[in-house]
Amino acid sequence: MRDRTGGSTHPATPEALRTARLVLRPGADLDVIVRVHTDPELMRHIHRGVPRPLEGCPDDLARALAQWDTDGFGPLVVEFTDGTLAGTVGISRPTWCAEAMGTPDVGWTILQAYQRQGYATEAAASAIDWFFGAALGDRLVGIHNTTNPRSGAVMQRLGMRWVRQCTHPEFGYPIELWELSRGSWRRNGPPAAG
Repeated sequence: MRDRTGGSTHPATPEALRTARLVLRPGADLDVIVRVHTDPELMRHIHRGVPRPLEGCPDDLARALAQWDTDGFGPLVVEFTDGTLAGTVGISRPTWCAEAMGTPDVGWTILQAYQRQGYATEAAASAIDWFFGAALGDRLVGIHNTTNPRSGAVMQRLGMRWVRQCTHPEFGYPIELWELSRGSWRRNGPPAAG
């Protein structure tokens, strides 16, 4: 069985990222994918808006792990310092969204019990700081379903700039596109934790 990073040998793959309250580990495992992707409430604002069938989760895991080898970035498991799962954060290429123009996308999913406590902002800030620090790109986007304004609020706290509203190409609902440049991240720095 592959380890959490899928055995990625990409030089940019970090061992772990740490914040005051969280540990972000590159990759994922099937238990994490199943926990997040089959939860109706967590998936409500993502793509189809419904949980993934259990039998689709191994393919989701394989795609997630392959990103590390291909791009040098991908999903990170977000845990508390005691190892308790808090959710996921990651950077991926949103090939489904032409408006992103191939720019990597930062996204997060925090388990219900831990939402509204600043963990999404803290985890995303750590991932963004690592991405720009590792010189993996000069720009990131954030994409969210307009029925999930809390994700938009996280993007705003991260210092992202609203670009435009567009339509999800497959499902037809409105989404918002935000962006963040390396230069603006360096000038403004990550938000304070908490």
